[in-house]
Amino acid sequence: MKTTLQIEGMSCGHCVNAVTTILKETEGVESAIVSLPDSAFIEFDESKVSVDD
Repeated sequence: MKTTLQIEGMSCGHCVNAVTTILKETEGVESAIVSLPDSAFIEFDESKVSVDD
């Protein structure tokens, strides 16, 4: 599944890197593209993780 998440509070490249790392370390997340100021596009395996996780 693919979705775009809204993320509040990101203001710099470090924030982007931190969120990207957390998403990619989450079991079931296949890819993550995080962008300032407030979004992340992710692809994930619905059988392993949900948007609510």
